[in-house]
Amino acid sequence: MQNNWKPISPDSTPIGGGATMCLGSDRRAATIISVTLFRTGLKAGLVKSVVAQEDQSIILNKDGIYGQQAYDYCPDRLGPTREFFAKRDGRLHGKGNWGVLALGHRETYTNPSF
Repeated sequence: MQNNWKPISPDSTPIGGGATMCLGSDRRAATIISVTLFRTGLKAGLVKSVVAQEDQSIILNKDGIYGQQAYDYCPDRLGPTREFFAKRDGRLHGKGNWGVLALGHRETYTNPSF
């Protein structure tokens, strides 16, 4: 049996680092607030889960969510949090069908079609 696990390095998930919560075509800027590592076994030291907190996204363009969307971001200590778990495909998936967490950048996008 071949091990198809694509590990997520702790270096890619610094506390306070930027992330994007992706759900369908919508995205929410977030900050990483907690990282849990595997303690034992072949995956020891690799990322097991990440908790991200939604940032405050301030829209900058005059057209709101219609047209080109531009935002400024700041951490929101009262923002909603979500936990994402490392999966075999090397991505962090939310509990249930909540979506995925993209690491390394903050982005907000609201699809105006919905």
